[in-house]
Amino acid sequence: NLSIVENITDFGNTNIGSTSASQSISVSGSDLQGNITVAVTGDFQISTDDSTFSTSDITLTANSGTVNSTPIYVRFAPTAPSGAKTGTLTISSSGVDNQTVTLEGTAIAVNSEIDFVSTAATVNEDAGTIDLTFNIVNPSADTATSFDVVLQSGEASDLNNYTTQTVTFPANSSANQTLSIAITDDTTWELTETFVFTLANITGGNNAAQASTNNF
Repeated sequence: NLSIVENITDFGNTNIGSTSASQSISVSGSDLQGNITVAVTGDFQISTDDSTFSTSDITLTANSGTVNSTPIYVRFAPTAPSGAKTGTLTISSSGVDNQTVTLEGTAIAVNSEIDFVSTAATVNEDAGTIDLTFNIVNPSADTATSFDVVLQSGEASDLNNYTTQTVTFPANSSANQTLSIAITDDTTWELTETFVFTLANITGGNNAAQASTNNF
């Protein structure tokens, strides 16, 4: 005899890359011919302690054909793409019919956010270049994120006639991206000059946008 007590409901909306609160079932057996195996499919994970979760099968060892009531915890851990997800929890043992529980949840794509890593730097004219570095949070698993780096104020001729440049984060990558800007080193004596860069035309990702209103 293999029995379960469960009242698992839809796990609801959960952000991709995060996990839901857990729900549990109770599993027990008597007069069994072997151990009980608990397996899960889809974007769901299982645990015996409500702490360490994985997609690996769980074995409940029978003692003289008996497995006392044991809680099995289940949580939703969605991956891309977004949308409704289903899985199955299967409880099995040799010589008895399997017990199955349908699991449901909805994966929500969190918006991608890009920004400057730092917002200011000071360099000498003879430095050759200055690097602007950008980061991304919640990159899309399958869509690259691109944006333009625009010189908002300052003389472009002092930056090797700078024109707007496009920076791209590849899909499924959270590695920082760097844009190197050449500095014009001339013989003209000049006071301290200030240049301001801003981001524009952000496209791709998961509805990508700038994380703040910062300029560089």
